[in-house]
This record gives sequence, C-alpha cells and structure tokens, in this order.
Amino acid sequence: MKQTFSILLLLFLLAKSYAQDTIYLKNVDDTFAIKKEKAIYFKVIDNKLNPIEVVTFYKNGVIISKVHYSSLKPEIREGEYETYFYNGNTNIKGNFKADKMEGAWIAYNKEKNFLETKATYKNNLKSGKSFTFYETGKLKIMDVYVRDTLVQSTCYDSIGNVINCPVNIVSEQKGNYNSQDKEVMPSFPGGVVALMGFIKDNINADNVTKTTNKVVGKVIVKFYIDIDGSVKDPVALNNSTGVVECEKEAIRIVLKMPKWNPGTQKGKPVKVYYTLPIGFSIHH
Repeated sequence: MKQTFSILLLLFLLAKSYAQDTIYLKNVDDTFAIKKEKAIYFKVIDNKLNPIEVVTFYKNGVIISKVHYSSLKPEIREGEYETYFYNGNTNIKGNFKADKMEGAWIAYNKEKNFLETKATYKNNLKSGKSFTFYETGKLKIMDVYVRDTLVQSTCYDSIGNVINCPVNIVSEQKGNYNSQDKEVMPSFPGGVVALMGFIKDNINADNVTKTTNKVVGKVIVKFYIDIDGSVKDPVALNNSTGVVECEKEAIRIVLKMPKWNPGTQKGKPVKVYYTLPIGFSIHH
C-alpha cells in the first residue's frame, strides 16, 4: 500500500512539473528566453490551468505580476490580473474579458498599502462611479464616467464633508456631459489604472541599472497630447532617482504610449500639456 501511494505521489508531482514551464528573460516584456545566469526576470507558465496562468518574478524570487490568458499566441488576457510592489504588497488588481478591462479594478497606495482607488470598467472603458480614498478609508473623491468620459465629480474632506474640488483635479467639471461648453482633459485609454499598468509593464530595468543595482524614486515628465491623441515632445522636469538613465527610460516609455483620448474645448480637440510622474523601484 505504501509503495502504491509513493508511485501515485510521484506521478502527481511529475504531472505538475510538466504542466509548468519556467522561462528566463533579460527584459520583463521579452518574447524570447535567455540563459538563467544572464536573466533579470523569470516567468512561470502554468498551462494546466484554464485560463493559463503566467507569474512573473524578479530573479531573486520577488513577484512582479500574476496574469491569466485564454491564449499566449496571440496573447489574450482573460480573468484575474494582479501586479505587485517590490515589498510583495498588491499594486493593481482587476479582471480582463477578451483582453479588455472589465468590472472592478482597484489600486493600492505604495507607501502605506491602503486601498487608494476603485473604478469600474466596461469593454475597456471606465464607466459609472470611480472612487479615491484617504488613508483612513474615508471617501476623498467620487467621479462619474460615461464611456471613459468624466462627467461629474464630488470631493470630500477627511471627515466626510462635501468640499470644492481642487483646481488641479481634472475631475472638477460641471454641467451635462453633452454640453459643448466644458473643457475635457485628455485621458489614457482605459483610464488611470490602465496608464499605471502600461508604465509598470514597459519599464526596462536593464536600461537603468547599468551603474547601480538599486534605483528608487521618480521622474516627472512633461509632454503634450496633440489633437489626434498622439503624445509629443516629452521632457524630464525633475529626477529624484539620481540616475540619469531613468530620465531616458521615462521618456522612452512616454513615447511608446498609444494615442490618448484628446482633450477638447467647446467640443473641439485641442493640444493639452500634461505632467506625469513615473516611479522607479528596481532592485537586483
């Protein structure tokens, strides 16, 4: 009986090992593998699960993301999606349906690990109510979206009283969303959560660790969104990392962005300048 159990256990472990593949990568978004000793990242692919699960790690074993796919060639995200900060805490969490953001998406604060934003997506577009929270868990801002267009905002102080939204918050917009008189700021396809995910997925650690093994800080990049939604003329305004290569990497990421939804004034597309912080937290 003991021998039979041992054989069954061995078969189970073998089956599990064959269901998983581990590939080693130089860049997190590479599509080709390299030798383990030269890798900066590695991915564990579990083909036995449905949908397929792909977990990405730094070489030291710290988790970066866990993504599910209905297909890897071509890549079609399906089901749960989760990214992590270097300390292991969740960064962004949501779901995909046929490679489009669907349902509730949440994001956590990096420094203090509290729920910072919660938004709802339908067919990759932010729809309905979106919430931003204080560290205490109390509501800070409630936005209302219609097909990725912000139509209403309500702001609150730290004890729950309604206040005027600060001028620098894009969400301070009044009137009916069909009004031709309002100004609408440009927006990244899929909203802020999608923008954060794009930046995280496209940072190339190899580009910024040529002179150091640890990079922490942020680069503030200024650029403008043209009337067709294209991103133009990015320039680094501030760099708290102390690493010059981070400025080049931040600009590279901005130039790689897809077209945004352009800003409008009185119903017509206009050129709008935008300032974006890009954070770096890379350890080897």
